Amino acid sequence: MPIKSVHITNYYHKDSGGISTSYNNLLAAAERHRRYIRLIVPGETEEIEEVNEFARIYYVPAKFSPVFDKRYRIIMPWQYMPNDSIIRKILLAEKPDLIEVTDKYTIS
Repeated sequence: MPIKSVHITNYYHKDSGGISTSYNNLLAAAERHRRYIRLIVPGETEEIEEVNEFARIYYVPAKFSPVFDKRYRIIMPWQYMPNDSIIRKILLAEKPDLIEVTDKYTIS
């Protein structure tokens, strides 16, 4: 069975560049290497995007940043800490082998 990793980040946005580009490359490589990659990222509404057979993006509802760059939505701790949070439900359903959290201020 291929390895499955889930990456939780506030740095992926449909309209952003740098880090989103590296995640897009990771999602494309998932299919080439036949490894499951899941992203959990902030969005306007709850949505699942099937990128390819091995890659999926989960958008979880998040508000715009109150402090940092106000153009972007961010996931805050109170959105994933409760037992019934969307993020916990995704993790329980996906059962990843590896979880990567990429955020300096809000998620980690």
